Amino acid sequence: MKTQLYRSAFLVLIITMLSACGGGGGGGGGGGGGHESVNNGYIEINEPVGNGGTYTTQYSSVTLSGTAFKSPQNADCVSVFPTQLNLTWHNTSTHQTGSGGISSTCILDPFWGTTYAYTSWVIYSGGINLKPGSNVINVTVKDSIGNSATAMITIVQEEAIDVKSPSVINTSPAQSGLCVAVNSPVTAMFDEAIDPDTLSSNSFYLQDLYGNLVTSTLSYVEPEVSLQPQTILNFNSTYTATLTQAITDYAGNTLNMDYVLNFTTADNVSGNWVSTSINVAPTLETPVAVWTGYKMIVWGDDPFNGPSGGVYDPVIDSWSELSSVNAPPYGSKTSAVWTGTEMIIWGGRRFSEGYAYDPGTDSWRTISSVGAPSARYFHNAVWTGSEMIIWGGTDGKLSYSDGARYNPFTDSWTPVSNINAPSNTDLYSNTRDVVWAGTEMIIWKTINSPEILRYNPATDIWKTVNSTNAPAFEEAVWTGTEMLVWDGSRGARYDLKTDAWSNMSIPCGFDSNPFTTEAVWTGSEMVIWDAGYNHNGVIYTPVTDSWEMMNITNAPASRVDHVSVWTGSEVIVWGGRNRLITGGRFFP
Repeated sequence: MKTQLYRSAFLVLIITMLSACGGGGGGGGGGGGGHESVNNGYIEINEPVGNGGTYTTQYSSVTLSGTAFKSPQNADCVSVFPTQLNLTWHNTSTHQTGSGGISSTCILDPFWGTTYAYTSWVIYSGGINLKPGSNVINVTVKDSIGNSATAMITIVQEEAIDVKSPSVINTSPAQSGLCVAVNSPVTAMFDEAIDPDTLSSNSFYLQDLYGNLVTSTLSYVEPEVSLQPQTILNFNSTYTATLTQAITDYAGNTLNMDYVLNFTTADNVSGNWVSTSINVAPTLETPVAVWTGYKMIVWGDDPFNGPSGGVYDPVIDSWSELSSVNAPPYGSKTSAVWTGTEMIIWGGRRFSEGYAYDPGTDSWRTISSVGAPSARYFHNAVWTGSEMIIWGGTDGKLSYSDGARYNPFTDSWTPVSNINAPSNTDLYSNTRDVVWAGTEMIIWKTINSPEILRYNPATDIWKTVNSTNAPAFEEAVWTGTEMLVWDGSRGARYDLKTDAWSNMSIPCGFDSNPFTTEAVWTGSEMVIWDAGYNHNGVIYTPVTDSWEMMNITNAPASRVDHVSVWTGSEVIVWGGRNRLITGGRFFP
């Protein structure tokens, strides 16, 4: 009896729903408060208010959601109905259209064994944009065979009372920006429209490091204001742009506080490159080079043809060969110095001999080996003005903490004291890390317990260098009064008399690799060239403590183990690993 009553009640409910839906035909119209239907379809808006209602908001967009219903024509609700509905909307006030998300759930009547679909839909905020005032929005559901239904809602968008202060949300250059182009404008973007009547040279202005105003042209394209300096800014200089509280939005709200932007301009780009001739250039692996005052002499090893060298004349951009008579039988990992009349080649793999080359006669002579250091490579070699000092190095098995001084005028060797000398705990610890400072040799030991020492050949005494504020060693030059050191990311100046270090200014956007970088002293500037992956360079002027970026147009291709010399007017970069015969000449 109870079962029969339940069946009867459910049947009445189904009949009521079908009647409300319009049965098998007919249509529905209007907005009213119920639902509309055309041929078994209907749609209802549930949020923010029901169909035909009016909703007021201060937001610029709205989310709508609701339900839609379509009685299936057969029992296969799962495969037919849910995949065939399409939801669209139309804001008749703005003429904007779009679509929404819709999904269906099939419900099985446990008594009758038939199915019906419950469908929900949503159009998220940001989809339907509103204009101030009345917005009439129609939402339509439609199936694949043309059944459809439409519901309508009116949204009134009221303008809120604006009490929010405008904010700067982005700037160019960025706050504390570096390497800013000297012809760049200064721009600030706001989070809302700004009243252009409040923008002036008093409310947005640019100053140099000393507070001097930079004359600029102001422009505003909502929501971005821009200052274009009327003259090129100074290189490597700090500037400050200020936006004051005199700037307001259209509601009269001011900035919470003055916005202050600081930035630093890029270094100047200087110099130019030209290529060196490759005609008759030697093919050398890891060469060494000296500058004679007129020509560059290079020496090294060709793995296929043996040791050889060449002479480069930059005046006529040409190469000539070196005599091979009595030439060194080696060229790999050797050292070279220029005495004023001869190039002295010493050491290398398995060799402790030395050879002197006279470019005036294109001839070689063997130098004395009596008292010379044992065979080694990766050793240090410097010319003092009267002697060649050899220190440290390795034979591939042992590392050495000894050395000797060679006098070419007497063709004799004198041992270097090893009392308080640098300790060698690594086979390659002394590679490249040496500078002649006028009266003393300064040497770095950079691997395992780094230390810096100075050696005076006149007294044969070693002293420890004050390391406070000293950089890691990479490249160094002697200016005649101080040593300049660059460690790849920072530089410092060493005063031999006071045994003290002072910082250099920092170049804009430059760092370098110690294995591909060379530095030379021009007489007034230190030129640093990283020929490796970074492939860039800088020029440092100690008098002004300032940097310029090197112009790299036409610079030589990337390389490692190349040589660099200063001619008095240009830097010559040449050769490198893999038997490179190319090079370049840089004119600062």
